[in-house]
This record gives sequence, structure tokens and C-alpha cells, in this order.
Amino acid sequence: MPTVAVTSVSIAMRLSLIAGGSYITMLSRTMLHHPTNAPWLRALDITVKDSQGAIAALTLKRRWLPGPVGIFLKAFQDA
Repeated sequence: MPTVAVTSVSIAMRLSLIAGGSYITMLSRTMLHHPTNAPWLRALDITVKDSQGAIAALTLKRRWLPGPVGIFLKAFQDA
């Protein structure tokens, strides 16, 4: 794995960094297929084993979470 140079949960910041420099990032597969990213964003075919970096689950304040999402977040917190 490359050395971590920047840590951010902001997708906009991460996209800006990879668009303007020699950075890589991990994003969801849906970001690859978003129409505004399609012309320049490319996936690398790699397998990431155990990561020592932070993992975050973000939700919006005062928003109802569907049942499966709540179950996933509970399991995520318990792990």
C-alpha cells in the first residue's frame, strides 16, 4: 500500500486530489459510474487486505435509517 499523504472523508476533496495530482483513493463502485466522473475516473483491479487506516460510516442527522442499514451500522459498531 502507498504511504498515506492525506486523510479525508470528504469525497469532493478526494476527487479533487486525484483529479489534480498523483493521488489514489478508495471510493465506492457507484462513484466510478457517476456521470460526472466517468470521463476521467478509472478503477484499479486490486485486492485490499486488512487495512490499518480508519474506517467510517457516515449518516445524515435526523434521518430515518431503513432496517437493513441500522442492522449493518450496529454490526459495524460491534466489530
